Amino acid sequence: MTPVPGHSSYSAVAHPQVESISWVEFLQAKLSIIPLDMMQTLGLAGILLLTAQASSWVVSRNQPIEVRRFWMVTFRNLAAFMFLVGVCVIWREQLHSVIVALGAATAGMLLVFREAFMSMLAFWLHVLKRTYGLGDFIEIDGVTGEVVDMTWQHILLAETGPGTLTYSGRVIQIPNHRLLHTPVFVDNLTGDYGAHVLQVHLPKGVDILKAEKLLMAAAVKHCEPYYADARLHMNELQRRNAIDTPSIEPKVRIKLVEEGFAILVLRIVTPFREKLKVEQLILRDFLAAADEDAWPRVHLRHHP
Repeated sequence: MTPVPGHSSYSAVAHPQVESISWVEFLQAKLSIIPLDMMQTLGLAGILLLTAQASSWVVSRNQPIEVRRFWMVTFRNLAAFMFLVGVCVIWREQLHSVIVALGAATAGMLLVFREAFMSMLAFWLHVLKRTYGLGDFIEIDGVTGEVVDMTWQHILLAETGPGTLTYSGRVIQIPNHRLLHTPVFVDNLTGDYGAHVLQVHLPKGVDILKAEKLLMAAAVKHCEPYYADARLHMNELQRRNAIDTPSIEPKVRIKLVEEGFAILVLRIVTPFREKLKVEQLILRDFLAAADEDAWPRVHLRHHP
């Protein structure tokens, strides 16, 4: 065969063409290996997580840390509840098969996880009743502290000393199921403002009525700046919850004890987190006014 001028003497060999696959088709091929139920579960978890974080940021931005913590925990628990419902819907056929297969063993599992179920029940009972919330100071099982976190299984308390708001530095975890059969004492049931009691023990021989006037003057001086906000808060609380709220003006009650001693019981209404500060200011003014010249003593009669 005579080669054609200008052309190669070898015939062209046909090579198989490599079919190009786009990244979308490649991703679809890989994802097809994963079960559809698993993909739906992962997608639901991702959407709820992003939604909870975004909602918390939008609602609580530029807010105090207590407000940010409240919305963060609220949206987190709401997302967890929606995820649980979604999982039950997505895996309903598999869950039904497991329950049928286990049969009587299901009752045994309920006994094993009894405390977990009771903790979840206590959490939702609290959600319905709203007896306390984040930032509230409660006492349970002899432990007093501020509620800093709430989950389906436990609550976290930043421990404080008894009768004080000073933190001990410890965080205590209490299972929710303890709340079903243990009394819970809420220190700030009336919200941001509350009534607080301060007792002043007077030494023997003091003019009680003059001491009462000094203590009342100091209390009015340091509580008066809160009158307007406290009155609005108490009126709103009374209207919303139909409860009798305390008067916002300071009140002093005289209590006589044995051997001529007396106690002045002072009741004041202040912001809950300012309680210790206001108490210290009142006591300092009272003691400063009760020096050697102003201390209202009476002459003690000596009997033979």
